[in-house]
Amino acid sequence: MTSMLFVKKLISSKLVLGAFLAVGVALVAVPAYAHFMYEHGITSEEDEHCTWNRAEISHGSGGGYAESKVKSRRGLCGLSWDRPIGHLKVKWKLLKKDGSSWPVCHSSSNYYNGTTASQMTVGNDYGSTPHCGNGVYKTRAYGYLKNSGTWWGGEIESGVTGHTLP
Repeated sequence: MTSMLFVKKLISSKLVLGAFLAVGVALVAVPAYAHFMYEHGITSEEDEHCTWNRAEISHGSGGGYAESKVKSRRGLCGLSWDRPIGHLKVKWKLLKKDGSSWPVCHSSSNYYNGTTASQMTVGNDYGSTPHCGNGVYKTRAYGYLKNSGTWWGGEIESGVTGHTLP
């Protein structure tokens, strides 16, 4: 009876060890597609409001993902500020490094909020192949809020060094 109990414990221990090894292998085998680079900050600040933008570049489905986000703020940039339809605007440009310059690879259209909102995010997954071939990419995001007939905001880039795709 004692030897049977020992065998069950041994089998149980091996199963637990096997499960740990399987999880460890699964964790090691996860591709680095979750890696992303972003930058964010205030791109326009006035007495009564400010515009906060965020630019992101990541692998997406392997060929890159570009994202632009804008937030409308007020009260020393600490409070969300809802804007009516058409009063938030975002777009992005996908840039690919060429020597020491960053020419535009792809540019989105302008997107406007379709409902009252204090923030808006748009992005594009470029699929499994980089839009302009393998290389180093970054996103230039543009975000604006409209107040009293004037657009306030600016641009921000997803980092200085860029992100290698694929």
